[in-house]
Amino acid sequence: MVLLAAYEVIAWNPLAAALLEDLSALSRRERCLPRRVFLAPERLYGLVEVDEFACTAANRLRATAARYPDDPEIRTLVADLLAGSERFAQLWASHDVAVESVFRKTFRRPVAGTLVVDCDVIADRDQEVVLTPPRRARRRRKRCACCPCSAPSASVSLDR
Repeated sequence: MVLLAAYEVIAWNPLAAALLEDLSALSRRERCLPRRVFLAPERLYGLVEVDEFACTAANRLRATAARYPDDPEIRTLVADLLAGSERFAQLWASHDVAVESVFRKTFRRPVAGTLVVDCDVIADRDQEVVLTPPRRARRRRKRCACCPCSAPSASVSLDR
């Protein structure tokens, strides 16, 4: 997924669409993640760590607003969030700007159940790419009763 500095999703792949929703059917305004988390939290795709994501979104938006203090879209977004969300106003007043580049998200989806996604963020001033590399599969080995060698078992554990 590719995000603008104000956390608006501008590009995605089929995996992101499957996890989230058909983002091509949404307006720019609806693809703005801070608007989602603060003004329409019921539309957060079953995200478990909502408060953590809210903090991250507010911190990133504060850093963006500091970089682009005269940008009318950023100013409008911040004003809308301050007017519409007490939680955003609290986070905004804290003046935090810490930004993570690696994190884990947990989603509870109706059909797929609980999904854990590891994310790596590659960012520059204006955009960031959120990568969700496959979690490493670690094969468990079962000891043979007849010798000290290990034979691969059929079970696979997905561990990071």
